Parts: sequence; C-alpha cells; structure tokens
Amino acid sequence: MHKRSGVGRLAVGAVAAFCLVGAVGVVGVVGVGRAVGVGGAASGSSGSTPAPKPHDGISSFSLRSSPGSGTANGTGSGTGTRWFGLQHDNAAGSTDVSPGPVRWLHGHGVNGHGVRGSGIHGPEIHGLESTNWSGQIDTGAVFTGIQGQWTVPTAQPSSPHEYSATWVGVDGVNNSSLIQVGTDQNSGSGTTTYDAWYEILPAPAQVQPEPVAPGDVMQAQVTEQSPGTWQIVIQDVTANWSASGSFAYSGPGSSAEWIEEAPTVGGSQSTIANFGTMQFTNMAITSPDTGSSGLTPVSLEQSNGVVISYPGVFDASTQSFPITYGTPVPVINSVSPSQGSTGGATSVTINGDYLTGASSVSFGGTSVPFTTNADNSLSVTAPARSAGTVNVSVTTPGGTSSSSANDQFTYVGSSPTTTEPPTTEPPTGQPPSSPPSSQSQSSPSGYDMVGQDGGVFVFPIGQSGGFYGSLPGLGVHVKDIVGMVPSPDDKGYFLVGQDGGVFAFGDAPYLGSLPGLGLRVQDIRGIVPTSDNRGYFLVGQDGGVFAFGDAPFVGSLPGEGIHISDVIGIAATPSDQGYWVVAGNGTVYAFGNAHNFGSATGTPSPVSGIASTPDGGGYWIVTQSGGVYTFGDAGNYSSLPALGVTPTRPIIGLVPTSDEHGYWLIGGDGGIFAFGDAPFVGSLPGLGIHITDVVGAVPTSL
Repeated sequence: MHKRSGVGRLAVGAVAAFCLVGAVGVVGVVGVGRAVGVGGAASGSSGSTPAPKPHDGISSFSLRSSPGSGTANGTGSGTGTRWFGLQHDNAAGSTDVSPGPVRWLHGHGVNGHGVRGSGIHGPEIHGLESTNWSGQIDTGAVFTGIQGQWTVPTAQPSSPHEYSATWVGVDGVNNSSLIQVGTDQNSGSGTTTYDAWYEILPAPAQVQPEPVAPGDVMQAQVTEQSPGTWQIVIQDVTANWSASGSFAYSGPGSSAEWIEEAPTVGGSQSTIANFGTMQFTNMAITSPDTGSSGLTPVSLEQSNGVVISYPGVFDASTQSFPITYGTPVPVINSVSPSQGSTGGATSVTINGDYLTGASSVSFGGTSVPFTTNADNSLSVTAPARSAGTVNVSVTTPGGTSSSSANDQFTYVGSSPTTTEPPTTEPPTGQPPSSPPSSQSQSSPSGYDMVGQDGGVFVFPIGQSGGFYGSLPGLGVHVKDIVGMVPSPDDKGYFLVGQDGGVFAFGDAPYLGSLPGLGLRVQDIRGIVPTSDNRGYFLVGQDGGVFAFGDAPFVGSLPGEGIHISDVIGIAATPSDQGYWVVAGNGTVYAFGNAHNFGSATGTPSPVSGIASTPDGGGYWIVTQSGGVYTFGDAGNYSSLPALGVTPTRPIIGLVPTSDEHGYWLIGGDGGIFAFGDAPFVGSLPGLGIHITDVVGAVPTSL
C-alpha cells in the first residue's frame, strides 16, 4: 500500500455482480511428497507426484445483489460503484505498506503442527508458522476465485508504528505471485488509520480513497474472468460503497488465503498492530477441483519463536474462523512414552502445540528441567514418584496447558520383560473364535519391527526374507517414524513419519507424502495401504485423513465437525472404500463402507492401536497394557491382563496373522507377546538390545 495524495485515475462504472457464497468445499488434502530413492532400496521421487485426488464437496460463488441502493447488476444511486483505477503511478516520498507472499520460518517450507483435511479443529489449531501471516490457507488445487467477509478490526493506539492488513487473495504461499484485496489498520504516535486497498505483485499496493472505519463490514472477492484476466471486488457494506476492476494476472492459482498480516513497510518487516480478534465469514473458493483442496492454519511467530497472532476454529456451518492477536495457551498432544518406573529417570518427549517459549514443565506439580528440540517438542526426564497417573503441564508466555488425557504419565513398579510367548489360554468367559469357514492363507513365519529412527529389526534372526531396507541403511537420519505397515503381499513395507513423510521399501510403492506439498506437520499417527498396493491413507491425531494414489477419500473427523486430538490409528476395509479411525479413549469412527462394530471405551489403560480382520468383518483394539478387545469376526486369543502379565514398556500395536487365528502384541522395547497361531521367533530384549522407541511391526514370510 502506498500512502500518497494521488491514487491514479478512477472511472465510474457498473459491477456485473457482487458474488457472495454460503458454502466452501474443504474436504481433504491429497499431497505429493517426501521421497527417498537411494540405491533403489526405497522407491519414489519428488518428481513423480500423483495428480490430486478428487474428493466430495464442490462449491462455487452464487450471485446476489449488493446491499444498499444498488441493484443486482451493481447500478443505482448513492455512493455507487467505482472501478479501481488502472494507473499505478507512485508518488514521490510515499511510504510502502505492502502485504506480500508469506515468508515461512526455518527456510523453505514451514515448521508445522497439524495440517487438516476437511476442516480444522480446536483452539489448538496451528498448522504452519510464518514471519508475517496468520489465518487460513487453502492448497492442493488450482484456484480461480476466493470470497471473504470481515468486520474491520480496531487497532489499539501505540507509540511506535504498528500495522495489520486483513485480506483475501490467490497465490503467495509457495510462489512470489499474489493477487489480493483488503483493508489495513495501522497505529503510530497514538493515532490510528484505516484504508482499503488491492495489490497485484510485483506492482505496489493501491490504496483506495473511500472511507473505511473500524466496525465496517467488508465483503471482497478475487475471481478469474478468463485466462489471464481477473476481477477484484471490495465492498464496504456499512458505508455503502463498492469498487471493482479487471486486471491482467497470470499467477498459477496454487493457493487461496484469508489472512491477517504484518505487512512490509518501507521494504522492512513491520510489527503487527494489536487488532484484538477479527473473524472471516462467508468464506468461499472456486476451483475445477475443490475436492482436493484443504485448509491449513497459519500462525504468526515473532523472531523468538513465540506466536503473536493465530487462527481459531474453522466453523463449517458458517464458513468462518477467528484470528486473535496474542499468544495462545500451550496444548499437549502426547507424552511419549506415557509410562515409566516409579524410580524416575524415564526419558520423555512432550509433543504439542504452541510450546515455543516454554518456561517450565511439571509432572504432577513437580517441576523438572527440560530441553526444547528443533521441532518445538520438549525433552524431559521423569522424576521419581509413587505409582499412579499424573498430568504433565507446560507453561509458556501464553499460560499453562490444561489437563487432558493426552498429557497423562503413569508410574508403575518394576516388572519383568516377557520375551517368551505367553500361553494362549483365553481369559474366562472369552473363548477363542471359531476358525473362519473360508479358505485362509498360511500364517507368516516371522516379523519385522521398526524404531523411531527407521531402523528395522528382523525376526527370526538370519531369515532370508522380510528385510527390504531401513532409513539408517540409506543414510537417512530421522527420529520421527510413528508407524510401519506391510504391503498387501508382505513383500515390502511403508514407514511413515509424524510429519507425513512416507518411505517405501520392497514392493511397497511410493505415491506421495505431505512434506512435498510444503505442508509440515507433526501429528500424523498412522498409515494403511490399499489392498491393491496402489495407494495409502494417512491419519492425523485430529482424525484428518490424507489419501494418496488410488486411495479414495471418504471422510474425516474434522469434516464431520468432530473435534478431538487423540486419534492413534487407522485401518481400512478390503475394498478400500472405507476405513476406521480410533481415538486414544477407544472410540471408533467409521467412514465409507466401513461398518462400526463398536468401541472400546472405558478401558483401564489408553488404546494404542487398531487392526482389521482380512475380510473387513471386524477389528481388534489393543491398549498400552496389552488388553485386547475384539469386534465383529475378530478372534479373541487372550491378552496380557488376562494372563496377569504387565509389559515393561507400553504395548504399541497388534499385528494379526493372515489367517486370523492369532496375533502378536508389540512392546515399545521390542518385547513380543504371541497369541493363537502367531509364532514367537525372538525379541529385542531377548537379544540383550535395550531400546524404548519401537513404533511398529509387520508380519513376514520366509
């Protein structure tokens, strides 16, 4: 924006229509991704990305007349409708106050905590961090229009100059193009100023002469009229004026945004003005394929990493969300491991949102030293304490985290590590299910396990099959692997990181991942492949589902208006037309053709995994204590509590045999518990290997 005495040549004209919409289609994200293609051991490359998947939910602008005295085509009396001036002459000595493309923190890409498909959840929403933007961005499609409405916020008077710009626009997330329109609220020397403006980079912003005041209701849209020609419309409903113009623009249309920004002033990054809380409403996008788009929240961080402006809940019923000036209260999403010895000394990682700037961490009120990691997680050592469960809390400039099931840490006494297979007598009243009548495959003869670093351990030792590579073997160094699943024929496997990065080994195909979109998250909790080995689903801790390859997107928790943050796994139906998502409290959510056979709520310990039967007629749910809960046609072959066995480390998952007549329970230390016809062929503690970060396992064949 240029503050100047002249604003170019303006002409009066009629706007064909001011378009307002009541629905926006934000139903999922299908991404391209982080690939590893070293020596052929892992497949995929960032250059071979799949086309975005079409999802349900197309929406477009609908027409309605402008408020005030104008008719549907914009003609009429009063203040009237004005076309934007097409001249961009700059007055000498003008002050440049220009919104521009987002400048992500930490170089290319962003430091993220949760990208969502089909809507956003909770006060803890935060997807990306930026040095100058806060709001919501929509990516994953080619956008041909954006709509938004807001009430001009009141900037608090300040002595130093501070600025904020409220706008809607297209592009600017992953490129230097941008077409945008909005208002600004600026403060300095104890006074405040308000303006309307538009900008098409690289040209400077054009301030409009019409009056704008705090409390005015603004409506704005940017739409493509024809290839290379776009229309910008802004209307002050309160002051009863509107302005519009058609302009040449050739940006790629790769993103759409609703933003509160700290703009560039005189070529430098400004300090954002205290705008209180504002709200975008009547949000809309147009695109040939809105079904493959998805909202991503953006928070504005100061140079010290502390958030100073952040978005709130996206409300699908009103197509709206707020943006608030200030620092949000921290939210703990997970404590890993969530169990440790009463003697203390357990190394614990705290993951969450808005943890930057942490000043203290406590276990049940006992303060402990901590270290802040590069991904903004916190590393601590649990103090000694008597047996029982306590809440972990984190304090930052935004306050102290609220207690929830996600921040609980349980102290237990010493218990033996069980590495031999326990007996398979079922607990009283729970006889094993009858073998399925249909012909079944032979049972696998071994299993692989994976650690957080992507290291793979194969059992039995020395078997010829089952090992198809590992990340350390490729020279890839990570510490965020959260899951491992086999390819349908057990001749390969996928590893997934909490950032949504996917690594494919053996005959498992690489079909894309989240980081390739520039979407950096830290809350992916699981992966499951399609039965034809041509796609896979990822799930986030809020139940957002991401589909790759031929995996169909059939829904997500945020898309259903369900706002939780403790999802721990996903399982798919054999037809791949449905999936189950399970939360840490045992609640099961079914999508597509997946039948909900029931939930395992009220369990003595948190749920840690779900696995479906091969025919899709049921599923197993396992808890951290090794409790097994069967639904549908899933067979019950006993559990650790039924045998009086307490695992040294929490159970992290259940791996069924292919014939449905048994399963393995996997401990976080690599301890293996075999039930039914699942063979016990070794474990890490049995080899004298002492680790605590096993995160997944798959069955193998010789």
